[in-house]
Amino acid sequence: MSKFTFDKKEPKLLKLEIEGKIFRFNPYSLAVTKAAERFTQCQEPIINALKKKPNEKELDKLVLRSCELVRETVNRMLGKNAYEKIFSGRTVDFQEHQQLMTFIFEEITAFCQVNPKPRREPFAL
Repeated sequence: MSKFTFDKKEPKLLKLEIEGKIFRFNPYSLAVTKAAERFTQCQEPIINALKKKPNEKELDKLVLRSCELVRETVNRMLGKNAYEKIFSGRTVDFQEHQQLMTFIFEEITAFCQVNPKPRREPFAL
């Protein structure tokens, strides 16, 4: 019988402490990569809408939409219920949400600079 197994290489994990909670994740995982792409794509229309000087009601909707996007992204990147662990008991604050995402993206960037993704050669044709 033939057998196949993957190499037992454990990926390096990025370790972040946020509000006293420790989160470990692989910045190169498909889930994190897709979450980052989705965040960037969804954030653009929100930023464009903010540039149009919305009234207070529209602004409230945009802030809630942006905070919801942060919740989805944090849970996809850091793991199930990570957002709830970080923001439990806190009032929704747009600035805190943006600061958190800036921190996470800066840490991912720094990690990737120190730990470049291994290059895999495609199959020869």
